[in-house]
Amino acid sequence: DVTEGTIEREELIDEIIEKNLKDDININKTDKILMIIIHAAIYELLFKHNNSIRVIISEYLKTAEVFLEKGKIAYLNAILDKISKILRKS
Repeated sequence: DVTEGTIEREELIDEIIEKNLKDDININKTDKILMIIIHAAIYELLFKHNNSIRVIISEYLKTAEVFLEKGKIAYLNAILDKISKILRKS
């Protein structure tokens, strides 16, 4: 569901990244695994409103521990925190 939805909405997610995170992320130069994680998290923030921001970020950070070094996990945390506040204004 998340994988399919992320792939189907890749252009929308790229537009959101370009609009809101252009000073933080270069889509073409950022690590591919990091970008996949960011895309999936943004998809969930946009379309899975039953999941809290805290749970979404926590789950993606746990997943990232398997694939990324600690510095990139901290960077991912900052990116997800920033984009979650933009996408889910409450």
